[in-house]
Amino acid sequence: MRRRPGGFLLVELVTAITIFCAVLLVLLFAISRAGELAAVNLERTQAAALVSQVLDETCRGLLEVREGEGVPLLPGEPRLTEERCTVKVEPWADLRKVTVTVAWQSAVGGRRSVSATTLVRTKRLKLTEAGP
Repeated sequence: MRRRPGGFLLVELVTAITIFCAVLLVLLFAISRAGELAAVNLERTQAAALVSQVLDETCRGLLEVREGEGVPLLPGEPRLTEERCTVKVEPWADLRKVTVTVAWQSAVGGRRSVSATTLVRTKRLKLTEAGP
C-alpha cells in the first residue's frame, strides 16, 4: 500500500476556499443588512421624538393650529430627509382629536411615516380660524 505524501490535495484546498468564501459572503450580507436596519431605526426614533414634541407643544397650547385640514408644520430645522410634519385637529364629542404625523424619505429607500393621536380639551388648544 502506498502512503500519501504530507499536505493537502488541490481538490481539498479548493473545497475549503469555496466554503470559506460562501460563509464570508453570508456574513458580509448580514452585516450590511444590520447597518440598513440601524439607519431605519435611527430615522424612526428621530421621527417619533419629533411627533412626541409637536403633540406635546400642541396639547399644551404652545403651537397655534386650526381645526380641519392637516396643517404643514416644520418646527426648526428638518431632522430627516424630505421631512413633512402635519397637525390635524378634528372635533370629537366635547373634545378635540389631535393627530400629528411625520413623513420622510428613508435613507434606505421608500417613504415612511409615524403618527400619534390624542384627545385634548378644547380650552387647552390654541385654535386659529381657518383661512380662505
